[in-house]
Amino acid sequence: MSLSNTKPFLARLDLKTYANLKKFARQKKVPMIQIVKEALNGRLSAGDKYTAGFNDGIRRSIAAVAGSKWAQMRFPSGKSFAEQVEQDLEAQLIPEGKNDSS
Repeated sequence: MSLSNTKPFLARLDLKTYANLKKFARQKKVPMIQIVKEALNGRLSAGDKYTAGFNDGIRRSIAAVAGSKWAQMRFPSGKSFAEQVEQDLEAQLIPEGKNDSS
């Protein structure tokens, strides 16, 4: 995802929610923002079962790759194998709220 097609967003969380989010992200070994984005996308695409299911499968694949100790080897560029695969998988996500198969 390039910066040219993104928009900054600021939200405030109560301390308990923030602590729960941080703990959950640490347990899942994913950035906190990824969990926030997934929650928003899931809420926005409610009712579109195909897109939600497809994207959930991609996100689970990303989490599996991120958690694999074998995927942590680094290329000369400094990027890990996991980071490269995660980037390729993220490119497969269907924009929420749109379903090209209908």
